[in-house]
Amino acid sequence: LFDTLVADDESVLVAMQDIGASRDAPMTRAERMDVDDGRRRIVARAPISRAEFIADHAGAVRFASGLDVENYSITYYRENDRAEWTLLNNQRESGHAVLPIGFSADNAVAYLRVGQAKGPDVIEALDVASGRRSVVLRDEVADPDEILVDLATGAPIGARFSSGVPHSAWFDAGHPAALTRRSLEAAFPGERVSLR
Repeated sequence: LFDTLVADDESVLVAMQDIGASRDAPMTRAERMDVDDGRRRIVARAPISRAEFIADHAGAVRFASGLDVENYSITYYRENDRAEWTLLNNQRESGHAVLPIGFSADNAVAYLRVGQAKGPDVIEALDVASGRRSVVLRDEVADPDEILVDLATGAPIGARFSSGVPHSAWFDAGHPAALTRRSLEAAFPGERVSLR
């Protein structure tokens, strides 16, 4: 199970691996499963082995990231369920991993965790219309250790870092879900606050 589809009470998205002839590099497909009768229908086949998928909030599978036979990270992107996959990043060529996190509530921005040559990973925003990428969160000493989401939509809204005292940072500090989390964190200073 990789997506419970917050806006769809009748379906979920699951990832299935085809072991086939290669147990070291199984191919993965995404399927939409009816939660009432268990029927499944294929919605995507990953172009890379051992893949994980990220869907947008409409349920379209838009990212596939996996590993090649030497464990280099490879990430693909597509515009919708009918589009072809395009290579977003190959760690062997770029020197860093790029892993999708999720989409903004309106699906206009995709968030990516991007490794750096020096220093901790950063979170970038990818404007899906223009393809422009920009850094939205960076800590001086720590990688993000948890992605924080809006519980109402499932959209990423920030990250938690554990450099010394755990602290949270936000893509948009004025987002209502960020304001709620910030008020709860203020009530428990120095503590790790989790919402489920």
